[in-house]
Amino acid sequence: IHCEPNNVDAHFCLAVFYDRYDMFDEAANHYLKVLACDPLHRDAIFNLGNLYIQMGDHQGAIKLLQRLLKLEPANTRAWSNLGSLYEETGNIDMALHALQEGLKYDPVQEEMNVNLIRIEYMLWKANPNSMSKDRITNRLQFVLALYPENNEGKELLKRLEKS
Repeated sequence: IHCEPNNVDAHFCLAVFYDRYDMFDEAANHYLKVLACDPLHRDAIFNLGNLYIQMGDHQGAIKLLQRLLKLEPANTRAWSNLGSLYEETGNIDMALHALQEGLKYDPVQEEMNVNLIRIEYMLWKANPNSMSKDRITNRLQFVLALYPENNEGKELLKRLEKS
């Protein structure tokens, strides 16, 4: 780094190292240096977005994930994280949109499916006319057929059956 201050690989390695040891400020500093040299460095964008989530900077994380998805629209991990962030920040419509977009690229991705079903279930509970209980149940049974050990899915199915 001292000999080559703009060495992208060195800054990225340091960022990952600091990130791994929860040294968030140092990690963020090195990810930002990577992006200053290479604004399209997809791993740095994704990792910095995840770091911002851990640091509580949800808006910064959302901006980075949106930036990554412009470069890499089929990145289902980014869609999943974006959906979770929107849900955490109370933007349910955007959460649904992000999860549905991600599922277009990987329709059987476990986490996105369960998150989408959980949100749909909450919306249905708040307003039963907003969507079909059968649609939610069918989607949940599909996911549980693929992932029978998914505890959140099993719990949601129990709640649906009681409703």
